Amino acid sequence: MALTRDFKGTVLERVQSDPTFAQALLDEAATLFFNGEPETARLILSDLVNAEMGFEQLAMLTAKPIALRPCPKPR
Repeated sequence: MALTRDFKGTVLERVQSDPTFAQALLDEAATLFFNGEPETARLILSDLVNAEMGFEQLAMLTAKPIALRPCPKPR
């Protein structure tokens, strides 16, 4: 079944318009890390960073290079 909206676009819009949703994503990512699911946590954090500012701007703000490695696929 095809989705009617682009998932990443929906997350982007929601994060930018709803700080509570953005905080919930961050909380969920932290919980996943603590519960031994780092791959899924990284995917959520990636969506959050892309929605907030993008990795290029994050790299400039933190003076750290962007780590160019493939995202792990969830199991």
